[in-house]
Amino acid sequence: MSKKSLFFLIIFLTVFGFLIFNFREVEKIEAAPDTLPLRPNLAGTYQAWTLVGSTHPVATSDQSNTSYVYALNTSSKETENLTDTAQTGTINQVTAYMRAKAPFGGGTAEGANILWRTYNTDYESVAFIISRIAFTDYSQTRQNNPNTNLAWTWTEVNALQVGARASGVLEFEEEIDVSEFWIVVDYTPAGGCNLNTSGNYTLSSTCTLSAGGNHITGGDLIIAGGGVLNVQTGSSLTIDAGYKISISGGTINMQGGQIFIGV
Repeated sequence: MSKKSLFFLIIFLTVFGFLIFNFREVEKIEAAPDTLPLRPNLAGTYQAWTLVGSTHPVATSDQSNTSYVYALNTSSKETENLTDTAQTGTINQVTAYMRAKAPFGGGTAEGANILWRTYNTDYESVAFIISRIAFTDYSQTRQNNPNTNLAWTWTEVNALQVGARASGVLEFEEEIDVSEFWIVVDYTPAGGCNLNTSGNYTLSSTCTLSAGGNHITGGDLIIAGGGVLNVQTGSSLTIDAGYKISISGGTINMQGGQIFIGV
């Protein structure tokens, strides 16, 4: 091979390697979701379980296993209203939790269902086999409201009640204890996203940076077609030294914020 051919081969391999490295598959992100836990604050429609503590909503929200409600039969229901929120944004899913124990169990396993009450209608999870040894968390996630079969709204979250119904066989002196009910709302904040991430990321939708510092550690930010990055006043984005922002059909709008590369 001539020196000239060898030179062009080296150039080709160098460029090819660069393209492979920079166009390798990367994880795509949209606006980063946040979570919001909400706990009981008022009695719900059903208060049929026996109370150990001051009130039903307090006993099931104080994050203590020494206060709780318990059921002795499978026909009784317990629900609590939850603290309202003024949060905004797109709700991705809602997860309901109960922390339960069957302390005097024997024979056939004891069970309980998570109970959702929305639009004055009850919806239940599958039956969970409840631990006889320790208070244990059980949960069910719903991406849509079970009544409308549409994405949750904040009005529906504020009106939601959660609770439980004992569903397994409860024999003599057996009971189901629940010390906590709560929900966690997974949502994307309105008008903002968080780019505190690690590694290469591709942005393919609109992202208005949340206030404060955002930092992509050890990776590139690739703004693909359809991707719009708005950097507003009060927000900043830092890219580590040795990495970059690549605009591949997308747009960056500087709206009073700052971008630091190689800092």
